[in-house]
Order: sequence, then structure tokens, then C-alpha cells
Amino acid sequence: MNIKKSIRKLLAERDMTQAALAKKAAIREETLSRMIKGNDANTKVLRKICFALDVTMWEFMKEGSE
Repeated sequence: MNIKKSIRKLLAERDMTQAALAKKAAIREETLSRMIKGNDANTKVLRKICFALDVTMWEFMKEGSE
């Protein structure tokens, strides 16, 4: 799974910024940035991101593998 690829693709599809995603997911922008850089892959945070993007965890993981 490529978290960076998943997030960037889903953000582009929704015309959303990282800041907007962080706010909607109720996480800090720094946390999201660390995840994108590959430094932190917390399941709890991933669930919040998936909920904010309206995708399942499976759909999120699939986006990163395509």
C-alpha cells in the first residue's frame, strides 16, 4: 500500500487540499504530512482519513496499489 499515492489520488479526485482533509478528518496537518512522507501509518488515523474521504479502507488501499 502506498499511502502517499492513495491520498494524493483521492484528494485530486475530490479537488481537496491536504489542509482541508486534515480538518475534515479531525487530525493535525503535521500528522497527515508525516503519513504521506511514510513516517507514520497509524490505523486509527487511516480510518479517520477514509471516513473523511468517504472510502472504505479496502478502497483506500486499492488506490495506492494502482
